Amino acid sequence: RVNVRNTPDADDRLRYARMNLLAGEKAIQTPDFSSAIEYIESGISFLDDGHWENEYDLSLALFKNAASVARSLGRSNHMTKSLNKVFDNARCYEDKLDSMSVFIQSLVMA
Repeated sequence: RVNVRNTPDADDRLRYARMNLLAGEKAIQTPDFSSAIEYIESGISFLDDGHWENEYDLSLALFKNAASVARSLGRSNHMTKSLNKVFDNARCYEDKLDSMSVFIQSLVMA
């Protein structure tokens, strides 16, 4: 089984992070949110330190999807942690919009 501990090569870890993001996005479309959160969290686990600087788009996509799926599953703590990562690291206002929408939807549902 592939995991971050037995994947020493940085390029391979990035490849697995991207593949898990794609699998998570496919699961969201199904919709199979339980599988989606597993894929997305697995993708996040493959990110190296400094991923917000070095792999910004991938990091943003993983954490935005994590927040959205966590909201759909009713996991408010997980959603909040993912949203905070986006809000703390987004480079511009437009990159925060989807996450702001997730946050507002969570308030409406509360």
